Amino acid sequence: IGGMATDSQLLLALADFGYMINLFNLMPIGSLDGGKIGEAIHPYVGVVGLMGGSSLIFLGAMSNPIFYLVMLTGVYSTGSRLLSYHKLFGFEGLLL
Repeated sequence: IGGMATDSQLLLALADFGYMINLFNLMPIGSLDGGKIGEAIHPYVGVVGLMGGSSLIFLGAMSNPIFYLVMLTGVYSTGSRLLSYHKLFGFEGLLL
């Protein structure tokens, strides 16, 4: 509101940056906030988030090396969650 009222490009750019950071943080990948929300919903939500992140990388929409690191940590944390979920409820036969 302040950026539009004062016609300030800096305030508009800062608002856009904050908006994009919040959207990025809510992706259901690894240890991001969206990953923790997804873990509370169901353990397989992390797999959906990893597929979405992988498609962003594959399509070239995301070429930031930090995102690659987030995806690697997401693979590790989602995999460890799934393995502990299956061991906890006795579904070892499903992970072949």
